[in-house]
Amino acid sequence: MVIIKRTIILLALIGLFSWILRYIPQVVFLDVGQGDAALIKTLNKKIIVIDGGPDWQILYNLGKHLKPWQRRIDALVISHFHHDHFLGLAEVMRRYDVQKIYYYPIEIYDLAYIEFMKIVKDSQSMLVEIKAGDIIQFDNNCWLKILWPKIGASGRDLNRLSLVLRLECGNQKILFTGDVDKAVEEILITEGNNVKADILKSAHHGSASSNSLRFLQAVQPRHFVISVGKDNRYGLPSPSVISRGRSLGLNIWRTDLFKNIVFFLD
Repeated sequence: MVIIKRTIILLALIGLFSWILRYIPQVVFLDVGQGDAALIKTLNKKIIVIDGGPDWQILYNLGKHLKPWQRRIDALVISHFHHDHFLGLAEVMRRYDVQKIYYYPIEIYDLAYIEFMKIVKDSQSMLVEIKAGDIIQFDNNCWLKILWPKIGASGRDLNRLSLVLRLECGNQKILFTGDVDKAVEEILITEGNNVKADILKSAHHGSASSNSLRFLQAVQPRHFVISVGKDNRYGLPSPSVISRGRSLGLNIWRTDLFKNIVFFLD
């Protein structure tokens, strides 16, 4: 009987702690399998979602970190229109009241993209085109600065046209890199962009075609987050990238191992 009572108390405390966490400003790198998705909750209760993974899994994870009655999302930011980054947002659009959608405009001939844009146009959401140099202000101490792509950038390589975003929220600085490659990383460094951050979301799911040593040294993160699916067919993250991160003493966090990864915004 004593064991049962202790178990009930422990479960109640875990439930209470989980409930309290929903009210604390934080950034959560969501486990959406082989894809990217992140949730930001600001001090002033603004809700921002960056990317949405390849399917409905984002809904399950949003439900774990948002209050049940929270149906408003202040901003969706789409790094680029590859399926593993935006398909899940179609379900988010259907179930949440999304205020604004931020993206870099480019011509894409893809049926999933066309269907997604139909959903957007049928909604009340405002589409906002963004480019390098723009700043999205969420509240007094929380904003996103867009570092890439520059205005007029085009091409068929959607990875290279991924948004690179530097979030400053409270005392935390977080760099989101989409799927950019080493060439873009080099441009960001040589052009003098401030890429320093406490937390770096690895580019392209920890691929060796990104996450160069020079870039990691420029960012100087304490935490290195890799959004990746378990036993994915691409063999990601690359062992060389893991080795590189360890050599720099980074704390490496992988969604395939740790599931949803939470950092508090102090």
